[in-house]
Formats: sequence, structure tokens, C-alpha cells
Amino acid sequence: MCGSDGKTHSNDCEARCAGVMVVHTGECVVECQNNADCVHYADGVGTCCGACQPATAPRPAMVQCLLPCMQPITCPCVMGTCVPKATGTSSQ
Repeated sequence: MCGSDGKTHSNDCEARCAGVMVVHTGECVVECQNNADCVHYADGVGTCCGACQPATAPRPAMVQCLLPCMQPITCPCVMGTCVPKATGTSSQ
């Protein structure tokens, strides 16, 4: 699993224990060079607030949410990785 820290973790649990979100399955690679290389999927795709992934990654599955997204995200490219950022925070 590739974490939002740009490091490859052996599984989702290991990534969460490191305090990072899983960006995509598989090893980490340089996935973006600019924001246009990242895709932000709509709410309910991947997570209740949408998914942030490189354009080359497969589309995540739809999820059912009991509550609407409370903190929308954007999907900038940060140091070669598509990183979900809460709307209104700095992307750098």
C-alpha cells in the first residue's frame, strides 16, 4: 500500500499505524508532477469525501455514507504524490 507519506507500507493497518492514509494499492512511485496528474473523485467514491488518486490508478469503489462529507478535500500533487487535503488548507 502506498501511503500519503510517499512510502510503501505492507498493508492498510501498517499505514494507519504510521498515521497516514493509503493513497493507492501497490508500491509507491512518483505518481504526479503537477496537480493535473491527480484526480479528485466526487463524494461517495472511495470515501465519503471522495478519493484523491493519480490519474493512472483505477477508479475506487462507491461507498455508502450515513452522513455527508463534513470536510471536503482537494487533491494537489505534493512531492510527487497525490495527497488529499482538507479544503481551505495550504497545499504546500
